[in-house]
Amino acid sequence: MNTDNSNELVVDDEVVSPSPLDPLIASLTLRTKTNNVTEGYDLSLSAFFGAERILLTGEDFSVEVDVSIAKAKIELDFIRCRPSALETNNEVFSDEWKIEQQLIGAHNKKRGVNMMLKAVVSNGLKGSGQAESDYESSKSNSAELKASRTIKNWQKVNKNTVVVGRGEGQLDGNEIYDFEGWKVIPDNSSEASGVRATLSVRENWINLIQIHSDSFMGSIGKKANDLLKTKDERSQQLFGFLLRHLAAKGLSKPNNPTEAILDVEYFVVRPDIENATSINSAPSTGSVFLDSTAIDEYLNSSPGAEVETLVSMGITHQDIREYTDKPKRKSGLFMGMSSPVAALDAYKIICKRKSMPRSELEKSVKGRTAQDLTNLALIKTKNNMLYLSSDHDRDPEDVFRYAAARAPTVMTTRAILVNDPSASNMDVAEMLITKFGKKYSTDASKIRVGNTLMRWARWLEPHLIDPNSVEGAKLKASALDKKYTLGPPSMATPENVAIVKAGLAAGDSIRNIAKKIGSSTQTITRWKKDGTLD
Repeated sequence: MNTDNSNELVVDDEVVSPSPLDPLIASLTLRTKTNNVTEGYDLSLSAFFGAERILLTGEDFSVEVDVSIAKAKIELDFIRCRPSALETNNEVFSDEWKIEQQLIGAHNKKRGVNMMLKAVVSNGLKGSGQAESDYESSKSNSAELKASRTIKNWQKVNKNTVVVGRGEGQLDGNEIYDFEGWKVIPDNSSEASGVRATLSVRENWINLIQIHSDSFMGSIGKKANDLLKTKDERSQQLFGFLLRHLAAKGLSKPNNPTEAILDVEYFVVRPDIENATSINSAPSTGSVFLDSTAIDEYLNSSPGAEVETLVSMGITHQDIREYTDKPKRKSGLFMGMSSPVAALDAYKIICKRKSMPRSELEKSVKGRTAQDLTNLALIKTKNNMLYLSSDHDRDPEDVFRYAAARAPTVMTTRAILVNDPSASNMDVAEMLITKFGKKYSTDASKIRVGNTLMRWARWLEPHLIDPNSVEGAKLKASALDKKYTLGPPSMATPENVAIVKAGLAAGDSIRNIAKKIGSSTQTITRWKKDGTLD
């Protein structure tokens, strides 16, 4: 060792690392085996992972949950120093280590299947115990062993970043142990320098393994406990998803809300102390503070509106669909593929006649009115004959409007429009996919279905759409039109037709007129040919 203290590299014992969430869930270690800075030093990294119980707490709410990590990112920041281009790399593993990792990989893969966000509670819902027994019964499957990790479960993706795990199951044990991956050169051997390692996870890398229902505290916690006692497993899953979302937000930094920080490790060097010493770490917090008002809002949402509540909090449809069980597809959902006015006319005819052949109705009222009335449970079909579902003396229009307003798809569309009057047809379609498990092969199909349901919502409640917007005028015309259409609402509203006529009479160009009403020049040319402007 060089006896000149100015060339000595030491770990600063005055620096304290921030509190980790829990070292048994995720923890980092940085160290070196030399103090000499003349030619730099080899820096090694270790990372440990596991599962542990933590406390989620907020105002008037707390609950204990078991958490593990499926994937993590470790980023190194070099402060007044730099990594050498000639880096060390001790990625040498024994056969015994490889076999052990194969077994752990297969075990974790089994344990992780559909476990995330299951909101498993301690009062007996299906959960991790079943998953582990499934693994025990099939651990001899060689194909699964081959599919598991074979060399290592981490990858150094650039000089500053290491990614651990593949996002399946859970990370377990010393995933990285004493990896000498950097040769660090201080910029100036006469001043302090160092390395900061940050272990972070994205929301979908967090496994919420179990919610301990017996640990709920506070009035909001009591309502959450009542939810977990019900048999609505999907609502429980969505609640578990919300807890994970809020926990991730509680662990994130304001300047990077998409990543939750689990541990930060500092390696600070000073040239004026001869002996290296370890860095102090603050005690782990073991808890995350979260926004309990969001939990209260979810618990107070009306039955069936849980997904809408999550989306209003900024959670995407894709995340909900990817990390919760798909809803069971419901047959016979009302999709409003006919005109509301035409469907009402058809219903009045059937009410007057009590029954009639389907073919006869379809001759007098165009469109899919019979299918829509069937899905609204207003009529039933047998041997190509249409019958009223029940006899009544009430006003057919009142019965019809009541049935349409209570259709789950219309109620969902209404909720979207109440929250956001400018919501698009794609917003409606995405919600139908998330809530009801609907499938659409193309974006055009989504647009078509979104348009039809927005048309029905606008017909039932005209004020749901901004009347000053182009879309509002189009939907108003479409809602009152008996014409059978599957595409977007017609642009040929009375207002738009009047604007076009006035513009043409004044000698304005078709291009300018089209801009005024938000259409294409081809649309106006077609109107001139088909008589719309007559």
